[in-house]
Amino acid sequence: WVVFTLLLCTSPFAAAAKRGEAPQQPGPHIVWNKWAPETFERAKRENKMLLINVGIEVCFACHWMEELTYRDPQVIARVMENFIPVQVDADNQPDIGERYSDWAWPATIFMAPDGTQVLALRGNRRPPDFMPILNQLITQHAKGELQPDTLAPYAASPEPEKTDLTEIRNRIRMQLDEDFDDKQGGWGDDLKEIEGSGNIIQLFHRAQAEGDQQAKKRAVQTSYAMLTRIDPVWGGFYAAGIEGWAVPIPEKRAGAQATALEVFAYAYHLTKDPRFLAAAKEVDRYLRNWLQAPDGTFYTSQEGEAPNLPKGWTTLQYFSLSDAKRRRYGVPPIDHAVYTDLNARVVVAYTHLYEATGDETFLRTAEQCMRTLIKERQQAEGWVLHSKDNAALKQDERIHLKPIQARPYLRSQAHFGVALLALYRVSGQQEWFTAAQQLATALIANLEDNKLGGFYSSAPEGIASTIPRRKPLQDNGVA
Repeated sequence: WVVFTLLLCTSPFAAAAKRGEAPQQPGPHIVWNKWAPETFERAKRENKMLLINVGIEVCFACHWMEELTYRDPQVIARVMENFIPVQVDADNQPDIGERYSDWAWPATIFMAPDGTQVLALRGNRRPPDFMPILNQLITQHAKGELQPDTLAPYAASPEPEKTDLTEIRNRIRMQLDEDFDDKQGGWGDDLKEIEGSGNIIQLFHRAQAEGDQQAKKRAVQTSYAMLTRIDPVWGGFYAAGIEGWAVPIPEKRAGAQATALEVFAYAYHLTKDPRFLAAAKEVDRYLRNWLQAPDGTFYTSQEGEAPNLPKGWTTLQYFSLSDAKRRRYGVPPIDHAVYTDLNARVVVAYTHLYEATGDETFLRTAEQCMRTLIKERQQAEGWVLHSKDNAALKQDERIHLKPIQARPYLRSQAHFGVALLALYRVSGQQEWFTAAQQLATALIANLEDNKLGGFYSSAPEGIASTIPRRKPLQDNGVA
């Protein structure tokens, strides 16, 4: 019901934020700080708690929290007097985004002045719900009663565990199979969110490599269910929905488009059903028309809420309109940031679509994107930048800070390497293999724990000394 309420929230949001700076708002407002060592040092020096707001630009709930809660005069006064407020775009800083992804978006993290996490909240809170939490923390801090949060994100394991990988794989498969929704397809009951492709692709792999008929049935069932998430007007795939697959939440994220392309390519290869190819082409149409930058790379996302909806309208009413009628009420904003990891995932998806169809247009799209990224982002040492400024991004009105961090993030290195090898596999061109070798060497040099193994989520600079470094499981798996 919380998600459903968010879906119906139609008030236009017009936060203005300069790139990399605190959003500029009229009157009293929260002055947000970057996640940076100096911010944590200031909190300790001033003996103030930290309030850390983590989210993404496309998120309905993040916009609602910003509009209704962080603009409330009482909330502003409490936060600015008693906390150092910190804001993080989880797409822009994937090491911090990964750390708090279990709390969804927005994630609200409270820390003691020394950086010890004392509380984490999942999702948005209205002022009447948020104020008691702030007041309780302020009182506990004044009395010296703040306690460490036992659910705080784990640090890197001090000792590696030697466990048979096949046993681990089988345990994960068993858990995925137990959680599968055999009635509707996919995972989850009410909320069906499709962001990463791993859950579904492992079913296709089991079907093709092992002849697992139940896995094949479930993979195809989920693929057919995903057909209902295609926008018939602009194309593209809606990332999430409620009431099973019945009610879409019309956010469009580059990561979800990559997942949809990959799943539809596998489903078409397996079944030869033309509906899957048609759906893949609709996702491709959306990517080209809405998210593709002039240089061939791809922007991050498009929000689900138009700026000029009539009072009382829902987003679903808007997306039921024709192209011309939608444009009458304005176009939902696009986050024009270009992130290396998301682009790499789109590239991999296009290589699978090329393999399934033989259509070289898909291969050319992937190659153009990667050549731009190599030219603009791969450093002399071999690693790649996660993000850079671009002309369109400078015009965006954002609700999150977007500092540019010129250091290697594990997520971008890992996905970029997979994309390079995918292009090498389907084209045989040596340039992709050479770039992958350079990147792998840099990944080991910059992020590997050469004593215990595994890779850290980012280089140590830029991380507060009080925050333990992590070796994120999924990103290490990709690496």
